[in-house]
Amino acid sequence: MVGNTDNNNDVKNWAEGLMHEKESIHFLSLQPQPLESGTFPQEVVPATLANLFHFLARNEEGQCEEVLYPVIQQLFSAYPLAQQKLAEQTLKMVSIRGLDSISSQLLNISDFLDKQARDWVIQQALRIMFYRQWSDEKVRCTLKYLSDALSVDSQQMKTIIEDIHAD
Repeated sequence: MVGNTDNNNDVKNWAEGLMHEKESIHFLSLQPQPLESGTFPQEVVPATLANLFHFLARNEEGQCEEVLYPVIQQLFSAYPLAQQKLAEQTLKMVSIRGLDSISSQLLNISDFLDKQARDWVIQQALRIMFYRQWSDEKVRCTLKYLSDALSVDSQQMKTIIEDIHAD
């Protein structure tokens, strides 16, 4: 699983490389979820993903960081307008929902997510965590929850991290 030392070193090396590459420019770039034309997930999927990204981007008051809100909102740009609005409402609310609750929700929607979508969720989560400069411990803990909820093994996690590093 994610507790693997090699995997932890990969995460740390990737984060250090990212910080050195963009030391003078501190910005966050996320990719909208790729959806097949005409295929839209059930409403529970964007709602759950919005809860996850809200958790990753919220401040001490439980609100999505103002600077991160538009970047995270664009993750849902391929969704139908009603689902974009749902994500927008979730991102605007105040929440103290914890990772336990969110990972339970992710487990419930994992059947609706293919491998590409699961990889995408973890990639965007990593980008947000490193942008916000989370501690190694907090990143590892969050990745453990995500990998368990999304059934991502350590080899797949390593590949996801390598793919981000290649960007």
